[in-house]
Amino acid sequence: MMKNIIKNCLLASLALCPVFAFAAEGGGPRFKIQKAYRDGDSVRAKMTVVLDDVKLKGQTLLTLTPSLTADDGAKAYTFPPIYIGRHNALVQYRRQAKKLDRGVEPLAVVHRRNGKPQEVEVLLSAPYSSWMSQAAVKVDEHTRGCAGCDLGEDNYDVAQHLFGDPYAPHYQLAYIELRPK
Repeated sequence: MMKNIIKNCLLASLALCPVFAFAAEGGGPRFKIQKAYRDGDSVRAKMTVVLDDVKLKGQTLLTLTPSLTADDGAKAYTFPPIYIGRHNALVQYRRQAKKLDRGVEPLAVVHRRNGKPQEVEVLLSAPYSSWMSQAAVKVDEHTRGCAGCDLGEDNYDVAQHLFGDPYAPHYQLAYIELRPK
């Protein structure tokens, strides 16, 4: 009896191994904030998503959701998602777009070509609020498989402050030696 329980536990853990191995396959995306500025009553940022190290299987859909989060975590603004996938995953996405998007237009839908350098530029735009001047930029990653099954999640801290670190002057004392004539 005990041998059967141990055997079943080992088989179950082996069945889950491909899921965890997939999450570690290739590397994750990298992010760069090119430019961030306040434009009247809105805030805009140009972000580049570098997909060079991302390797996806044919049915895998990667969803990246950028957000601005206040220092204390009390306030957040979530942008529409970016969908990345190979051909089959994007065909499936387009069929189910109404369920996935819930009426929100995605920032981008990207056809990934494994093994090739690829970058995607997106423009993030949100109504400005005073807490956003010190907000952090974060990206949540969700990976779904062929049947919409969850293959894992990850979080990326892109920038500590959207507008960069606040300016802090560095004072130096300079001595001038006067020589008597």
